[in-house]
Amino acid sequence: MSRRPEKNAFSADGLRYSARQAGSPLGGANSCTIKSCFYCGHHKQVDEGRSIKVLGKSTFVCFGCKPEKPGLPA
Repeated sequence: MSRRPEKNAFSADGLRYSARQAGSPLGGANSCTIKSCFYCGHHKQVDEGRSIKVLGKSTFVCFGCKPEKPGLPA
């Protein structure tokens, strides 16, 4: 969720946003670990889904939308 903005003031050199924390709002050290599902659009970890071919391209689909079939190789 969004936080309440901190009270910042202009410094002597004209910078205003000195209190902002570095990093992505999605978190994690590696941005490649999160993908959006082709069907539902939710962002999930890569290990919570699989890649399938749609119109000749590999797309990510979460297990909630398309469950993993037992007996298939990973």
